[in-house]
Amino acid sequence: MVQRIALRHLRYRLRAARTDIGLGSPDEEFHKVGTVEIDGDAGQVENHVVPNRHPAVQVVWRSKEPVYLDIARDPIIGSLRAKTLERGTRSKLACRLEHRNRIFGMVCVDASEEHRDWDRSERQYLEEFTRRFLSPILSTSLAPQVDGVCSLLTTTEISVARLVAAGMSYKEVAKQLGKSPNTVDNQLRKIRSKLQVTNRVELANACAAWL
Repeated sequence: MVQRIALRHLRYRLRAARTDIGLGSPDEEFHKVGTVEIDGDAGQVENHVVPNRHPAVQVVWRSKEPVYLDIARDPIIGSLRAKTLERGTRSKLACRLEHRNRIFGMVCVDASEEHRDWDRSERQYLEEFTRRFLSPILSTSLAPQVDGVCSLLTTTEISVARLVAAGMSYKEVAKQLGKSPNTVDNQLRKIRSKLQVTNRVELANACAAWL
């Protein structure tokens, strides 16, 4: 509920075509977009996954202030350009979620106009809203779930668990991560054992903080 309210507020306040939140950390293999607000439809879940170590994603993780990206012209976008443009995004403002020195996700504000920029006051508003309101609330509500899973799984296992919990088959996960199906299948067996779950639904519930 908090994510939906926050995303709807930011979309109207910053005159954006779309806003979304993705939970995760800088060292995972992939970053997955979660809750999305677009055209007044808040709360839908989008399992869009991007390479987390891509420079355009890492620059957001490393910055304490909102990062502006011109999708069509910014060279850092690189291999992500075509897919991003296909989704209707022409300009993006992204800010990491951080509380008490713990980075746990990012919020993105997208525009459909070419070369759309946000002025200094709008960027400052996103930074302050994220730092003072959104990050503390989300961190408090998600910490027990996230920390519990993180203490049990390796970084690679977390990446596999998130994708499977989001609906991918182990073969689809293997293709996404560039691994063999047997490797992912073995990793999934270990994950289910560590989390004490027996099926996809139980796995999704165990990883609910990232979905």
